[in-house]
Amino acid sequence: MRVLVVGGTGFLGRNICEYLKKLDMEVHAVGRDFILPQFFVPYDFIFFLAGEVRKQADMYYTHVELLYKVLCRSLNINCVFVYVGSSSEYGRMDEPMTEEHPIKPTNMYEATKGAGTLLCQGFAKEFDRPILIVRPSSVYGKYERPEKLIPTIIRKIKSKEKVDIYHGWHDWIYVDDFINGIFTILHEVDPDKLEGEIYNISSARQHSNLEIANIIYNIMGEIPLITRHDENFHKHDTDCWLVDNSKMIDLGWEPKYDIFEGLRKTVGEM
Repeated sequence: MRVLVVGGTGFLGRNICEYLKKLDMEVHAVGRDFILPQFFVPYDFIFFLAGEVRKQADMYYTHVELLYKVLCRSLNINCVFVYVGSSSEYGRMDEPMTEEHPIKPTNMYEATKGAGTLLCQGFAKEFDRPILIVRPSSVYGKYERPEKLIPTIIRKIKSKEKVDIYHGWHDWIYVDDFINGIFTILHEVDPDKLEGEIYNISSARQHSNLEIANIIYNIMGEIPLITRHDENFHKHDTDCWLVDNSKMIDLGWEPKYDIFEGLRKTVGEM
């Protein structure tokens, strides 16, 4: 089988490409600046993982314009389209996020990712296309960007620096569990029923930033050197971040790694 991974050079993309190659699939990984005529080559699957978190103009281009272009070109190919959205599309909530909850963005990242979801659903319905939308909780693991929370903690522990921990909670999912969740859906669900269907992929458990830091210190056998901050590091940090995964459980999927084992693997891979 031949697979195109748009955003295949980033954190999730690199992990998914490694997974696909283990399945002996022919993988074409491209970044955001790839040349659209590559679509003259037929693909069995297209994964759209391209994302941007820094500049608003880049968010709009990547999550909306580029996605639209790829969706248009995919109409000429008999393939399954997989769009990786985000649980942050649900906005801030004080209860578990379910697929039935509407999109309620609080910033441009969430708004443009949500726009991507709506584009995929519109294409799926209008053109009768098999498009799967997955919304992960906070994914972590190998190849994660160095400025993110978990890589930062690990790096600072290794260099004997104090770790600044700010207020906030996340529903963490190890990257291998997330990828396994995607392929569980592709294996268990008839493609004809993937007309913009949304699946949350999460651990359905939340941990504070302080808990995560202490677990990593424990794994690395170091005495915690932590400076606690009661304020939020980001405006969107919250007291509750729980993502319901009932639809995945109904398919027979469940996370293989709890937070301790997932973090142990991540420490070993960095």
